[in-house]
Amino acid sequence: MTQWYVLDGKVEVPRSFSITDYGDPVSGPPGGLYGAFVIEPSGSTYHDPRTGAPVKAGVAVDVRNPALPGGGFRDVALIFQDLDQVMNRDVMPYRKDVTGVSGINYKSAPFGERLQTDPNIAHVMHSEAQHGDPATTMIYAVCGDQVRLHVLGGVGHQSHVFSIDGHRYPFSTARPDGMMFNSRQVGPMVAVDIVMDGGAGGTGGARDYACGVPGDYLYGDRRVPFLEAGMWGIMRVEDRSRAEVLPLKGLEVGWNLVSAAVKPANTSVAQFLDSISGKFDAVATTDPDKPGQWLYYSPTSADNTLANLDETKGFWVHMTAPGFLAPAGTAPTKTDIPLKKGWNLVGWPSAKSMPMSTALSSIGGKYDRVYAYDVSNAADPWRSYDPAAPAYANELTYVQPLRGYWIHMTADATLTVNN
Repeated sequence: MTQWYVLDGKVEVPRSFSITDYGDPVSGPPGGLYGAFVIEPSGSTYHDPRTGAPVKAGVAVDVRNPALPGGGFRDVALIFQDLDQVMNRDVMPYRKDVTGVSGINYKSAPFGERLQTDPNIAHVMHSEAQHGDPATTMIYAVCGDQVRLHVLGGVGHQSHVFSIDGHRYPFSTARPDGMMFNSRQVGPMVAVDIVMDGGAGGTGGARDYACGVPGDYLYGDRRVPFLEAGMWGIMRVEDRSRAEVLPLKGLEVGWNLVSAAVKPANTSVAQFLDSISGKFDAVATTDPDKPGQWLYYSPTSADNTLANLDETKGFWVHMTAPGFLAPAGTAPTKTDIPLKKGWNLVGWPSAKSMPMSTALSSIGGKYDRVYAYDVSNAADPWRSYDPAAPAYANELTYVQPLRGYWIHMTADATLTVNN
């Protein structure tokens, strides 16, 4: 496991350190007793990429910090291990196969095992049905997200050459304008910190993707015997309209139209909004039992009419400081939201983004307008979607987690959200 700590803001970031067992160096590290410290900017919080729940440890987290550009970054630790003492020694016959345990973050995806399922070597790294995703750490990001990797040597006898396809990064994180590389040597107890140039998807790209190119990118050891032994994985860069991880950007100062991506463990307003406690002063949503009426909550008021919130509701929250809404709860598998004829303020209880027509397919033909609100665009914050309009006329093209939506229904119906 990787533990995140915060030091003084003057410490260079990102920065990571390998740790190991020097009490019993013969059997401790080979038995798995190694790990890493990762130093993050002061004021950061750490979250599960799919639920937004706060976490204290893990190999892949979302680091959120309103002081950082974009509100944070995807942060991943990749710890290499090998127990091969013979590879590349000057002995004959020359050995081509890795001996002993090797992997990344205690996992591996050996070619031999995958070829038993499908003997076509051209398919060995595919993630289709016959193989599925590799057992090693999957890195998820949305196109353009800042991604920071910490590649470390946990235990081993060999040097490795880390690379990730389609991406480059400066040799030193302190010199972002310095010489760019796409591979780095990593050995035992070595730590290499990487900030990807251009973010997830790289700097090149098709004309339809200003941020780069969505898709699966291979990462791993470029020493072929170790690659074949399973020291590789995939970074999945998703298009914003089809992402399966939460957006990095949190709530901004002013009015935000939002919702939760999880089924809350506690629906009381104070508990539901605990993650932004002290950073907001007012909440409002519609009364489901009284059309046209509003319910209000303020942490400083004794006359609140809003007592509970859940994953089905969209609501307004007035932020006095930036923050990230992350109620404690679980990811729902399916949510049914009853909608009445007229205007409905609803949530999107899912970590997935998807095209508007797909997201609202369960109420197709029974709605005629959808609105969302973008607080960051003060001049023109409203975005709309009309299912009858041509695609170029709609500014709102996909639903996104953590957002609230106004939906105008032409008849009663039930919106079904499947995860």
